[in-house]
Amino acid sequence: MSYNQIEIHTPAELEELRDYISDKYVDFNIVLRGKIIENFNGFEKIKNSLSIIAPNLQSLGDLKVIDGNLTISSSAGQPKLSSLGKLEKVNGE
Repeated sequence: MSYNQIEIHTPAELEELRDYISDKYVDFNIVLRGKIIENFNGFEKIKNSLSIIAPNLQSLGDLKVIDGNLTISSSAGQPKLSSLGKLEKVNGE
């Protein structure tokens, strides 16, 4: 298991990650942090964990599987995420 972590603060950083990942499978722990991130599009599987500290996030896009943990924090404000969308499986906690 990899313990590499990427923090995403802006849509531009998310776009850079999408450009870096060619197969829609992310092999990092992802932390979405910031008030300007609204969508997490372009990924189907995270091989580690996903932490959401982005109160304006509304969609997980096409994300289906998280092999690690899913954490949703309200420390930056009440999350607007109303649905887990296409998410089918979280293998962690």
